[in-house]
Amino acid sequence: MSESQAFAAIANVAFSSSARILSSSWCPDKDLLVVVLRVANKDRLSLWKMQGSKIWEVEVDAEAAEGAGSAETSIVGVAWSPDNLHIAVAHHPPLVTLHSIQDGREERRLSIPSGEDVLERIWWFKEIRPEKKPGIPDVFKRQDTITGSAHSILKTQPLLDALPDDSERLSATDLFAFSSTRKTSHTSSLPPSISSWPTLPPDPLLASIQPHSSTTSKAKRPGEELDEVDDSNINSIVFASTTSRRHGESKLYAWLDGSYPLSAVTLPASGTVNVQKLDNSTYLIEPRLPLASGASETALSPAKLQLPPLPRDVAQTASSTRALMWYTMRLVKEMREAWFGNAAHNGAREIGPNWVRTLERKQATAFGVDDPDAMLDLTILLATGRAPESLTDYLGSGDQMTERGIQKWESAVADALLKLREFSSRRVAPAFQRIHVLLQEVQGWAQLPQYALCHFDLEEINAALELTTRGIICANWLAATARKEAQRFKEFIVWIKYEGQRATNLNNETYTAPPPKHDILDVNAYLTSGLLVSTIDKWFMGPVPRFPLQPGFGVSRSAPAAEDDEMRAGEGKTGRLKGALQRARDKLAQGKRAFPWPPPSLALSEVVVGHMEVPTDILPYDIASVERNMDALVQDLAARCSAVFRKASGAVMRAAELGGLVELRGVEARRGRKVAWVKERCAIGNSGSMVQYLAMSIPPDDDDERQFVVLVKIDLAATFSEFSVGCAAFECTVPEHDGDISPVSMHVEVLDAEFFDEGLLVLVYRDTEQTRIATLRYADVDYTPWSDALTTQEGLADDVIRKVTSGVTRAPPIPIHQFRNLAGCSEGSVSLAVNGRAGRRVACVLGEDSIALEVFDMEGEEDEDDEDIADDR
Repeated sequence: MSESQAFAAIANVAFSSSARILSSSWCPDKDLLVVVLRVANKDRLSLWKMQGSKIWEVEVDAEAAEGAGSAETSIVGVAWSPDNLHIAVAHHPPLVTLHSIQDGREERRLSIPSGEDVLERIWWFKEIRPEKKPGIPDVFKRQDTITGSAHSILKTQPLLDALPDDSERLSATDLFAFSSTRKTSHTSSLPPSISSWPTLPPDPLLASIQPHSSTTSKAKRPGEELDEVDDSNINSIVFASTTSRRHGESKLYAWLDGSYPLSAVTLPASGTVNVQKLDNSTYLIEPRLPLASGASETALSPAKLQLPPLPRDVAQTASSTRALMWYTMRLVKEMREAWFGNAAHNGAREIGPNWVRTLERKQATAFGVDDPDAMLDLTILLATGRAPESLTDYLGSGDQMTERGIQKWESAVADALLKLREFSSRRVAPAFQRIHVLLQEVQGWAQLPQYALCHFDLEEINAALELTTRGIICANWLAATARKEAQRFKEFIVWIKYEGQRATNLNNETYTAPPPKHDILDVNAYLTSGLLVSTIDKWFMGPVPRFPLQPGFGVSRSAPAAEDDEMRAGEGKTGRLKGALQRARDKLAQGKRAFPWPPPSLALSEVVVGHMEVPTDILPYDIASVERNMDALVQDLAARCSAVFRKASGAVMRAAELGGLVELRGVEARRGRKVAWVKERCAIGNSGSMVQYLAMSIPPDDDDERQFVVLVKIDLAATFSEFSVGCAAFECTVPEHDGDISPVSMHVEVLDAEFFDEGLLVLVYRDTEQTRIATLRYADVDYTPWSDALTTQEGLADDVIRKVTSGVTRAPPIPIHQFRNLAGCSEGSVSLAVNGRAGRRVACVLGEDSIALEVFDMEGEEDEDDEDIADDR
């Protein structure tokens, strides 16, 4: 291979529209490349294989971001998750979305307050973990769950039944669209309390919920369940820097595991250039410092951000509580729709009233009844067995009295009541119980000093616990009421069928009516409290339940205290029996006043206290007014818990310490040559020290038409209180080889550069005839010690160029190590992205009006013939 073809070409890709590549486009451990395509003034995110084939392309629209309005949206940066299975995409207007590399589907949105004007960059750092030493394996894997904690209690409970996954319900457009152009616009239907609730990535098992069947029913290869789970994302942190032009400050937002918001820390700067991780609690920030003239420059020495220990236990509790709360809300919504119906279908609740209204309408139109009263006619029929002609005709020939109509009515109401009973007793009540366990742990944290930074509000937590307790009571109360309602409805249907057969065979002299099998009292109870107005309605109507929580709730305390004392003073069973008989005599002495009919609470004839059904006449007369709206309860509980956990999630950034930030507000803007671009690479030493390399491009100006590239090496001590600077300047000229003629330097234009690994810098330059990709060994450059009095990167570059132009310092040609001619990119700007990880080591160049991409293997093995020629030389 000739010297001009030092790197092997892998692919040449031509895009149909304008494209962009970013410095972080390459996947660190896979042969995948992210390309941003611009179609119809909107950015599309696409994933490509290294060989040039497209995997998927999705439309990402940030207009749903709060405050975006009709502003033009764009992608400003991407970051890969530690497990390299997700892509975090930064948008403008400020918004962060997480996409799966499998199909580009948007999985989560990380919202940023609308007050921020610009989202600049995004980073995703993994947790630094010590190497695991071989030893005895942990037989009892607890997955960092503390014995005795709320989650350890949940692990001992049976898993709650899974609910259908709403996210997998695809529309016709999704089903028939090509996978490469399928939209992933986020149309969340989550209520505000759930969407704003801080949470880690979903883990149903941690919340004691059975995972959705679709995630477990997929075909797995043999032995896959034995594979070690990739936990690289655990304790990882996503950072996103924003700038507010109105307030003149920069903020650094953080999310734990790419999901749980840690709030933001405010920097007295006009932007953040880069963030580097030193250890699990220390991060280095390179801010842009505002100058007195209104301009800004990048600090030469980074600021130090110290984070407290990550509150993973609080985050897990918040996530599990959210999962259980959303689970309960969906169940209550489904129960409500089964009973009352929704826009798509009618509920079981409306069948009975519709049947009665149809009967009254027929009585008025077909039989001329002036004031029809269907309920009175039905009650008379039940009590006497006789009915007016209009009712008999309806029971014998009504459209809703056919066998199919009765069966449909019976199945609809029976199924709805069964769902109410089963959901409330087997799902809703256990979910409330698990929420109660989690909130009890938070209640304990609120009283411990080590959780003071979470700002837990003990009153709100206590109020949430009371609501949860009321939810448990209401759920069990509903199960008992639905069971009783189902029994009464069953007897009512048996009676309707019986009367229907009698009405049909009214003129059949050979017909003998079978003996009735219905319970007349249950039928009457359903007529009065189930057919038109059901007691179950109150579980979905009315205000939030506020009934008191105390022993004996619901039991009458009307007996005078003196009588209670007298009863307690009796000797054994005899004394208690005498007291009971005396109270019975007093009741009888009051006559009819002691037994009013109908009871004040006829609609609620029985209520459950513990496991015992207590008649209404020994309950308080206002029991019917006890609110039990479970729908309103879960909404109020969700809002309270969401507020508690939102305030707690900001503990990390509230306790973060920021130091080492240089103040440059009194410095005037420099009048020297500008810096076109800056590329950097940081290497962390074993002792906590750091070495930072910078590559800066200095374009020509009116006084000097030469372009320069300045390399900077900054050694920072472990304490970051001292640092040393070394610089090397190169004029943008390279040796020109022409056969056996001696090398001649020719001027070139350096278009872009990126640090490849710990030794090589990849750059793209153009001469008068050709554009090339080349490498430079920056680690072998002789760096000249420089004064550490300068405080900004621009100031350092300005000082270096001043000394070069004045002749104090030399600027030799760029020492190119290897290069290759590009097929295109003969004019215009270019973009460069590299991946120097071992086993990957690729680079790509995008040029030709941003529609042509060339991919190269930077290991580029030479042919044997070329190797022999090189050896002869």
